[in-house]
Amino acid sequence: EELKSIIMVNGKHAVDILFAHDDNFANGSNQASIKEGRFVIGLDEDVKESFQINEMEKLTNPMKSRLLNESIEYVSVNTRQVELYKAILSEINTLQGLLHVKCK
Repeated sequence: EELKSIIMVNGKHAVDILFAHDDNFANGSNQASIKEGRFVIGLDEDVKESFQINEMEKLTNPMKSRLLNESIEYVSVNTRQVELYKAILSEINTLQGLLHVKCK
């Protein structure tokens, strides 16, 4: 329960970061995702083209800084999540071993 609670708090933190912005074009998040992020594979070409992102348009330094900070935060939260899931898996494996011995 304790690990599950931490996982839930971390997940909420990541979602809060994501939804903290009113305009993900203004902060450069969508542009970065379309050019090199999760939308490279998952977004149809005609949808990408409809965004009409100017290739010459550069991300401003504040946009880059914000994206970098949020990326680091996401990596941190996700790394912690993996650690917690591994701890839970270890506990599950221990319990399975005990149950296997008792159920023989």
